[in-house]
Amino acid sequence: MNLCRKSTGVYYYQRRIPNDLIEAFNGKKKFMFSLQTKDRQEAIKRARLEGLKHDQEFNSIRRRREHIERISESDLEIIAIRDNHAFRSATFSVFTSAMTQLFIQLATR
Repeated sequence: MNLCRKSTGVYYYQRRIPNDLIEAFNGKKKFMFSLQTKDRQEAIKRARLEGLKHDQEFNSIRRRREHIERISESDLEIIAIRDNHAFRSATFSVFTSAMTQLFIQLATR
């Protein structure tokens, strides 16, 4: 976390985004925005609060990534089998419906 003061006297919050999270922020490498105060002590309080928010956000993104990475190969196989079964069931249903319509057409000729 970094505080900087513009020539207007207003303090700005500035923080580098960790390298492993840059992709999660669309390539953005840092946060920088006004703390909307000229008072140094107030700026420090606001900057600390923003820093905590960013820490929580960074940790949340990392936890989600770890959860995704923990999906085992056997879990992926089960998902693939289930999805394949659902696809085959839907395909069979469409086929059965088409055949029924064909038989009805042939029977009414």
